[in-house]
Amino acid sequence: MAAKKFVLRFDEVSSKDGGRVGGKNAALGEMIRTLKKQAVRVPYGFATTADAFWLFVRENKIDKKIRAEIQRLKKARNHWPPPAMLCARFF
Repeated sequence: MAAKKFVLRFDEVSSKDGGRVGGKNAALGEMIRTLKKQAVRVPYGFATTADAFWLFVRENKIDKKIRAEIQRLKKARNHWPPPAMLCARFF
């Protein structure tokens, strides 16, 4: 099994990589690859991968914190602030 890559140069990314680097990064990669073929100079850039995100979440135990928050919210009657706002503080 190949090692997971956590960072990809935009010229390594295509529109098929949306699940791996997100839609905007995939679109940027596709645009840069297309422009490069047409000899248009484009600044260097990179995308972090979903694998990098999930490693960050696991290593910082954010997944456990989110699960605990979800369990707490299931028992609570009041959902203010919204769950997404409560979980955002873990990042």
